[in-house]
Amino acid sequence: MARGAGRLKIGFDAAADAVLKGAPIVLLASDASDRTIRNILRICDENDAKAVELSRTQAEIEKTVGRKFAVAAVCDENFAVLIEKQIGEA
Repeated sequence: MARGAGRLKIGFDAAADAVLKGAPIVLLASDASDRTIRNILRICDENDAKAVELSRTQAEIEKTVGRKFAVAAVCDENFAVLIEKQIGEA
């Protein structure tokens, strides 16, 4: 839903920029590279954004979302709350 609403920024550069602009949560694929994880965690920490590692690989994410990614930022607080709730229930 967040992607359809244009509130999901996919890819490292887009996600990092979104966090700098106030995105509340970043999603990481379980097979994201160590360097990507380290760099996005630093950016999230510096900007009070939450980073969540998903239990799905990039290929599994592609099947669900329709787009393959290692990192994506959710730019809407309401979507972020819904996503965190869904992750917690999984």
